[in-house]
Amino acid sequence: MFLSVAIGVMAMFLSLVTPPALANNNESKSTCAIEENESKEKNKTIEVGSKEFDRLVRKAVKRQMKNYPESTLQDMYKSFFQDRFGAGHIIADRQGAVAYMNREIEQSDKFDGELAEPTGWQGNFVRVNLSLVKERKLAGEVLIAALIRGAEVEMPTVEEWTKEWSAIESIIVEMYPDLPQLDEHRKLIDETLRAGNYVMHHSERYNKAYDRHYRIILTEIWENELLPLLK
Repeated sequence: MFLSVAIGVMAMFLSLVTPPALANNNESKSTCAIEENESKEKNKTIEVGSKEFDRLVRKAVKRQMKNYPESTLQDMYKSFFQDRFGAGHIIADRQGAVAYMNREIEQSDKFDGELAEPTGWQGNFVRVNLSLVKERKLAGEVLIAALIRGAEVEMPTVEEWTKEWSAIESIIVEMYPDLPQLDEHRKLIDETLRAGNYVMHHSERYNKAYDRHYRIILTEIWENELLPLLK
């Protein structure tokens, strides 16, 4: 009798402390874990320099140029590095991240781009448009919580990323040899990587052409947890 009551109380406690907006039941956790494992296994089989790698990079580059024709090599680099590093480099603290996002939203009237668009050639992350928060379709705290969780993923070393980017850059230059400021941006990226860094902002040309306001969210979290909240 005492054991049954204790178990019941514990169950009630767990249900109260679990955040409802981002919590998963056991079934969805299992599904998410299976999908994540399948995705990781798939990515492991695609080697840099392989035909499938080439195909996926070209697909990502075409998507970038179709949606944002004013893109430069610097802007393409940003999409590809975000795909591998997520938002881990910009997270300082949760409250600060929410405050910064709220200021950005208050100061913005336009939110160009899709509601969510994949990054890079693997699509590990999506850029979630802040218009969803502006229009109160998604709570800012929920979005930031998802961003922080996605920032915990394993990231490549700068050396590993440099090798991968070199292969990506070769494909981009072959596809679009007349990109504006191409030589300048190739040098800038090379110097950044040689300095042991990998972060790159959007180009001035891109920022003048588009009003982009987004946050980087792990694709699994977006599809399984945030997207259902919009329905």
